[in-house]
Amino acid sequence: MMATLSGGAWFSKLDLAEAYQQLTLDEETAEVLTLTTPKGLRRMKRLPYGVDVAPGIFQRLMETLLQGIPGVKPYLDDILVTGPSEVEHDKRLDRVLKVLKANGLRLNKEKCYFAANEMEFLGFRVTKEGIRPTEGKLKAIKEAPLPKDVKQLQAFLGLLNFYSAFMPKKATVLEPLHRLLDATMKSNWCWTS
Repeated sequence: MMATLSGGAWFSKLDLAEAYQQLTLDEETAEVLTLTTPKGLRRMKRLPYGVDVAPGIFQRLMETLLQGIPGVKPYLDDILVTGPSEVEHDKRLDRVLKVLKANGLRLNKEKCYFAANEMEFLGFRVTKEGIRPTEGKLKAIKEAPLPKDVKQLQAFLGLLNFYSAFMPKKATVLEPLHRLLDATMKSNWCWTS
């Protein structure tokens, strides 16, 4: 993500309305996704939520449609568009909007943001200076309760790993916590489960 967005000074974020459900199914796929209901068989016409492969199909489609447009990062139903200048940003945004329109993809205008100097995207604050964690995520880390069991510790480590690129000496700092997960190591920590 960082490579795609580097050099950006202007940002827009587009949100696709009803994401997967905008994709029409071919006959073979529709047949596979036929549901049995109290009123009989119901054949899907569009890709529904809940199908395991839906996110992968949708992501691949968005990447294919938008490939070749610099400064564009699709992630499922969100698309971030950036440019080094307002003019370049607007050209890229126009290209993205034309591609979406040509493919019958609709936007949720209430969730779209245009021509800003900074933008929140996938848990990061993106500006012309670079990418950094959002204040909300940092607050969640600082105010996280002490883990009481292995599962809670794993969840906390997952939260920290999300921002590992911003943690100098991460391995050294987190080593004592990782040691608590090692069942072969003796520890004074007393887990309740």
